[in-house]
Amino acid sequence: MEDFNGKKVILNLGTYMPYILNYTASEVWDFCRRPRNTKGIAAFLSKRYNVSMPVLKKDVRILIKDLKAGGLIEEADVCPSRAK
Repeated sequence: MEDFNGKKVILNLGTYMPYILNYTASEVWDFCRRPRNTKGIAAFLSKRYNVSMPVLKKDVRILIKDLKAGGLIEEADVCPSRAK
């Protein structure tokens, strides 16, 4: 993973597929260092960016689904965590 002005470039070492995360997606990625639930991540971002919870919960769910599909994170119980 490399960090470029708030954006992160992540390489899936199994497929060598690069993923580029914008600043907000990078924040969600950083939250995934420890197990967190979607609601907790969305609540933090809602306060930070003054965006409604329903919108953020949906966006966070979509991003986590995409990260899981790309093999970048895996789900531990209810909360996403970093893939090993």
